[in-house]
Amino acid sequence: AFASSVPIPPGSGIAPRWANGVRATIQAASARKNGEPGRDYLLTTRTFDRQLRFSDFRSACVACRALTNPVLWQETLLLAWVLMPDHWHGLVRLGSTDNLSRCMLRMKSAVARAVNRFDGRSGRVWQDGFHDHAVREHARLFDVARYVVLNPVRAGLVSNAGDYPFWNSVWIGHWAADAGFRIAAMGRSHFFETRKGFVM
Repeated sequence: AFASSVPIPPGSGIAPRWANGVRATIQAASARKNGEPGRDYLLTTRTFDRQLRFSDFRSACVACRALTNPVLWQETLLLAWVLMPDHWHGLVRLGSTDNLSRCMLRMKSAVARAVNRFDGRSGRVWQDGFHDHAVREHARLFDVARYVVLNPVRAGLVSNAGDYPFWNSVWIGHWAADAGFRIAAMGRSHFFETRKGFVM
């Protein structure tokens, strides 16, 4: 307690022992939120107060059109994503000149503006911040993407991911014959026409 109350002269190079630990923690947290270019990350953000802002079909369509605008992601690749009634998951590969915080700020701002304008509302759409998890094994990417887009099934919103319109993935072709997605049973052309017309 005494050490923390002692003023440290600027440029003295003297700091209490606890300061090194705090500084390291802050730097590590900052590095995590900035991310490492070229690395894959699972990102999650929730709506403000867990409001069901995207439970309305038309509002969710507006949000999806906004968040899939390529301009938002710049060099970052959006590999898979799902929009749930009160949160969003995305799997991204961070671009060489981007960072996670900027990515999420662009996406959340664009969605908030679009949805508030459509709903005739104002105020916050998203909670502050976001969660990120680095996918350190490239071989796990496919499984992580599958985890993302199966969120509606686990939440009990649909029995097959193919019945839920608010998701996409670069691996969608690999899942066409998967019974858990039932895309083939719906008819690929119908599925993509629906997604193009209402979401993309």
